[in-house]
Amino acid sequence: MSETKNEVNVMLDLETLGTAPGCVIVSIGAVFFNPEAGTVNDMNTFYRSLDIDSCLRTGLTVDGGTLKWWMAQSDQVRGEVKSTEGPGLSEVLHDFYAWVLGHHSSPTVKQVLMWGKGPAFDCAILRAAYEKANCSRWLPWEPDRGNRCHRTLVKMFPEIPEPDRGGNTAHNALGDAIHQARHNVAIHQYLKARLKDWREASASRGIIQTPASHAL
Repeated sequence: MSETKNEVNVMLDLETLGTAPGCVIVSIGAVFFNPEAGTVNDMNTFYRSLDIDSCLRTGLTVDGGTLKWWMAQSDQVRGEVKSTEGPGLSEVLHDFYAWVLGHHSSPTVKQVLMWGKGPAFDCAILRAAYEKANCSRWLPWEPDRGNRCHRTLVKMFPEIPEPDRGGNTAHNALGDAIHQARHNVAIHQYLKARLKDWREASASRGIIQTPASHAL
């Protein structure tokens, strides 16, 4: 649970026109958070809507079932899908790289922990887009080391309810990223409190010694 010095946690959320790597990305949302400190930095976020035509020219694809799902949503949700508005794919991928590595702690790609909702969705789809656009040199994390799955954490601790969404709209990439980061922080803080209680109870029974300076 403890973080290595200068590790940076990023919650990533994508809205897409497919469910597998290689699909068109409609928008990218992300937020920095610190699960150990219990903070979500929603004053420093990333959000871009992409030019869908640019994604198609790059070779990304549209899944008919996903497109049908979008068309069945409310006007507000469908507004996330914009056919020709927004910057091109390569520009957004570079902007995301610059935003992640521009964090105040000046991390390297090895120090970035990239959280997605599922192991085969957000991180995998974004990585595939970097590869398809020949922008792998700008990938701002090392997938083999830095991929993290928010969905797995949630499944392990169903007793921790999702926080209130507030003004964070569902199926908006940034709104979902902030909401997931807050839930992630709540779970980590719950674990931190449980571990503290266990250490104190164990110390009182003489099982372990807990130095005052010990931290998670």
